[in-house]
Amino acid sequence: MAPVLVVIADIEPLRAEPLTVCVLLNRTVANAASTGQAVDALTAQGYHLLKTQIPRLELYAQSHGAPVTAAGTAYADAAAELLEVSEAAR
Repeated sequence: MAPVLVVIADIEPLRAEPLTVCVLLNRTVANAASTGQAVDALTAQGYHLLKTQIPRLELYAQSHGAPVTAAGTAYADAAAELLEVSEAAR
């Protein structure tokens, strides 16, 4: 998170309105302790985590250079959730 926060802090003075920051966890493993620990730690630090998580799937890992259809996947869910957050911030 630190490198991203540096960039956000860098551009924040240039913005007319404060930036809405959300965290999207990706390459998560269902029921893994590390996923829950990441959620707990980031939430405790005050970050807004999206409910959607991108799972670690071989489908995505092996798709380098090939088209991936987002419809009906966690990517489509994440995009919809980001639009909701964006609309709510206005």
